[in-house]
Amino acid sequence: MQRILGVIVGLLFASTAAQAATVGSIADSRFDDVEGGWTFDGSQMANARAKLLNPTNFGPGTGTVQEAISIVDTFAAKGSVTLAALRNYDVVFIGYLGDTSANSFTNAELQAFSDYVAEGGTMIVTCDFDKFDAVCSKFGHPSANDCETLDAVNPMSRFGAGVSHPIFNGPFGTVTSFNGVDCQGFFTATAGSTILARDSSGVPKNVMLYRNHGLGRVILLGDVDFVAGALSAGNAITTANDRLLGNLFAFATAAGACVPSATVLCVDNAPGDRRFRVEISFQTVQAGGVSGFGQAIQLNSVGVTSGGVFWFFEQTNPEVLIKVLNGCGINNRFWVYYSAGTNVGFNVRVTDTTTDSIWTRSNPDLTQAPPVGDVNAFPCI
Repeated sequence: MQRILGVIVGLLFASTAAQAATVGSIADSRFDDVEGGWTFDGSQMANARAKLLNPTNFGPGTGTVQEAISIVDTFAAKGSVTLAALRNYDVVFIGYLGDTSANSFTNAELQAFSDYVAEGGTMIVTCDFDKFDAVCSKFGHPSANDCETLDAVNPMSRFGAGVSHPIFNGPFGTVTSFNGVDCQGFFTATAGSTILARDSSGVPKNVMLYRNHGLGRVILLGDVDFVAGALSAGNAITTANDRLLGNLFAFATAAGACVPSATVLCVDNAPGDRRFRVEISFQTVQAGGVSGFGQAIQLNSVGVTSGGVFWFFEQTNPEVLIKVLNGCGINNRFWVYYSAGTNVGFNVRVTDTTTDSIWTRSNPDLTQAPPVGDVNAFPCI
C-alpha cells in the first residue's frame, strides 16, 4: 500500500511539474486592420514567442526557469473579453493594439481587464503612444507619447526600485540598460505606480511602470519593441533585451510566488514579487470554543506592500498587523514583526517562497499577545 501511495504521490508531483504557465495573448487577426503584427501570433513577435516557448529557457529539467510557458492566441472577436474567460490565464499580454481599429476593446472588455487584475490576475501591457494605449489608460497610466516629436530616447535604464527588481535582476541575468524601436512611449501619469525604468533624455522619461491593482498587478511598457523588435533573432536568450523578456515573463508567471486569497496574505520584497506568504490560524475556549483561519486584508491598494492585517471574528475588528522587512543591507536577514490586539490563541506561519523556508510563532489561548520582532527570520538569498 505504501508503495502504491508513493507512486500516486510521485505522479501527482510529476503532473504538477509538467504544468505550464498559460499566457493569454490577443489574436493578431483582431487588430490587423491597424498596424497588426505586434502580438504573440503576429510576425513582429515571432522571436519573442520562440524564446518563451524554448524549453531551454522555460521548461522543467533543462530550462533556466523550471516552468514551461504556454501561449494561447485568443479573444479574436470584438466583445469576447470577459472576466470568466480571463480567469483561464496566469498572465494576459497586451501588445501594440490600435485604439482606432474597428475591433478595438469595448468599455466592457476594458472593465473585464480591470476586474481580472483586481481579483489577483497579472497583466503585461504595452502602450507605445496615445492611439495604442486604451488598456494603459484604463489603469490610470496613458501614454504621453505622440510618436512624432516626444519619443523616449535610447538607451533605457533601470531606475529606483527597478535596480534590484527581478525584471532587471532575474534568472536570465542582470539588465542595466535596454533599447526600444521607433515609437518609444513613456508615462507622465505615475501616481499609484512604481517607476522601474527611464530613458536617456535630458529630462528622463518613465518607460516602465509596475502597479498593484486590487489583489493583482500590472507591468506597463512604453514600447512593445522592448520585447519585440529589439530582440535578437531566433529562440536563444543572448542580449540585454532578450534577458529583459525572459526576466519579465519569469517574474509575471512565477509559479512559486504567493497567491493571495481570503486566508493568505502576500508580502512583497521587490514590488509585486509576492515573495512571502503569511497565514494565521486561531483557536480559543472562549464563547464555547471557536477556531478557524485568519482572514487576510491586503493593503496594496493604499500603497502598503510589506505587510497587512488579519481579522478573526469580524472584518471591522482587526486582530493582527504583520510585516516582513528587508534587512539585508544591515544583517543579511529578512525581519518579521507583528503586533496583535487579542488574547485568543493563534499560530503565525510565514513562508519565503524563494527558499521554501518557514517561520512560525504561537500565542497561547487566554493570553494577551505581546508584540513580536525577529530580525533573523530568513536569510537573504
